[in-house]
Amino acid sequence: MRRRRIVAAAALALVALGALGIVGPLVAGWFLGRPWRVAAGSPPADLPIELVTIESKSGSALRAWLVAGREERGAVLVLHGLHSTKSAMVPRARLLNRAGYTVLLADLQAQGESPGKRITFGALEARDAEACLAFLRARFPTKPLGAVGISMGGAALLLARPPPPLRALVVESVFASIEEATRDRMRRFFGPPGAWASRLLTLQLPWRAGFSPDELRPIDRIASVGCPVLVIHGTSDRSTAFSQGERLFAAAVAPKEFWPVPGADHVDLCAFAPADYERRVLRFFDEWLR
Repeated sequence: MRRRRIVAAAALALVALGALGIVGPLVAGWFLGRPWRVAAGSPPADLPIELVTIESKSGSALRAWLVAGREERGAVLVLHGLHSTKSAMVPRARLLNRAGYTVLLADLQAQGESPGKRITFGALEARDAEACLAFLRARFPTKPLGAVGISMGGAALLLARPPPPLRALVVESVFASIEEATRDRMRRFFGPPGAWASRLLTLQLPWRAGFSPDELRPIDRIASVGCPVLVIHGTSDRSTAFSQGERLFAAAVAPKEFWPVPGADHVDLCAFAPADYERRVLRFFDEWLR
């Protein structure tokens, strides 16, 4: 009798683990892709901000802040990462604007104050990147354009079609492929079993986001961006492994630069190493956005 109870308990435990292995990724897929609508609040008073709305082919009307710069300087688009907003990009806007650059901060579709049905991890967001750069080109036809993309924002810039009209591009903590990004995140939170469960997450992409994993591979696009690239990645990044940043850099075409940020996880690298960040990023833009 006791042996039967033990066998029954073990069977129930296996069923429970199996259910968790299926339900867990389904819940994670819903959570990661659901809209992340957050009010931005009042624009920072220390910046000369104009409120703008940009119509995107993603279907969204992007809520954005345009920060006026000096006439002789270029314009830089700054795009946030997953589950973030333009407000988080204000420190980057400040350092760029102090150097004279015009800066555009936008909420990507389905995030912040921009409407949208679902987050698509760079697919629809690439249409947002295209729309923002088209806005800057129409508004400032003579200014050279640069861009900074953090995590998913960087993926959106790399996935844009055709390659955007940029003179310089900075990508921070960007994944090489959605499969690898999903695997790293699931392994971070659930250990080795997370790598297996990550497959169930990527299998959901076609019916949750409307795109296949093959369409979310920035590493296949970085060679065709057509401008100098600065790749920045934390050496201790557990959500997007440092090796992904190394591979992105290797796939990029010269002129290119790589800044491995020692000890940094998947965090705001501008806040993690502010002095080095300002020095390196401004030097890069000063060289290529003449």
